[in-house]
Amino acid sequence: MTKVCYEDEILDIYSLVNIGLPIKVNFDIWTWILSIWGLQAYIYEQNGEVIKKAIIVEKIKEVYSQPKREKETKQEAWEFFQRIANRQTFEEICNKRQIESCILENDKKLELGYRLSALYNMISYGVTGFYLNLEANKEKLKEEITDYIGKLK
Repeated sequence: MTKVCYEDEILDIYSLVNIGLPIKVNFDIWTWILSIWGLQAYIYEQNGEVIKKAIIVEKIKEVYSQPKREKETKQEAWEFFQRIANRQTFEEICNKRQIESCILENDKKLELGYRLSALYNMISYGVTGFYLNLEANKEKLKEEITDYIGKLK
């Protein structure tokens, strides 16, 4: 289990983005908010606060279930999201190809950028249980999160 650094600061940020759902979701904005919510759920999971984690995961599901087209139902929006989520491979979410390319090119700065970007996704996607390819590799995901955090320190 990896202890999250700056936990209090992350909780403060979460309190700022703990907002109600809009009628229409703009993912240019909400992707960042969902990452923060996912990180918060991860912290709760690490601290054994499963009810608090479940509440946040349910809020995340509500965002992904918001209809994006006229006459689309919440169920249809959720099913569409699941199709997209389930197409993403473990390696894609972890930015494996990009990181390996940076290592070969000896571009440490870009490599760390890809690791940080992937870490957001690994944590915020992994905590939800919505991504089947992460669920199928839960132990490997925990190892990768620990490895990425170590390399980013």
